[in-house]
Amino acid sequence: MTRSPAVIAAVLVGLQSALGMLAAGVLFAGARHARRWLPGTEAAHHRTELAWIILVLALGALAIAIGIASAAGWAQIGAICFEALVIVVDVLRLGRRPGASVLSIALAVTVIVLVVSIHRAGAPAAPAPPAAGASG
Repeated sequence: MTRSPAVIAAVLVGLQSALGMLAAGVLFAGARHARRWLPGTEAAHHRTELAWIILVLALGALAIAIGIASAAGWAQIGAICFEALVIVVDVLRLGRRPGASVLSIALAVTVIVLVVSIHRAGAPAAPAPPAAGASG
């Protein structure tokens, strides 16, 4: 059974979105815990800021996944930009978490390749050249 590149790309971006929402939830819970046990520290404040940033990015990824699934043109551009951002962030954190970074970079490259193949599959074919013996 063959799956179209759009379906696979939408599922992978949706997976990234779900993992981002999970990470944001963990950070929100950690911030609440830090506020209770470490009053007056900046740890809770920074975790909350990071959680909001991750949540907004995860919701953006969800919108992109839905857009890819519904064949919206903007979603392809959004997916490439989003995955490029993921690659940049993962290259920057490569020294701290090499396994997760390499896996995330591979996933982002896979999504970019799938999105580009969606675009190429939808592009009109080039006109055939005229036959050698045909008169015009």
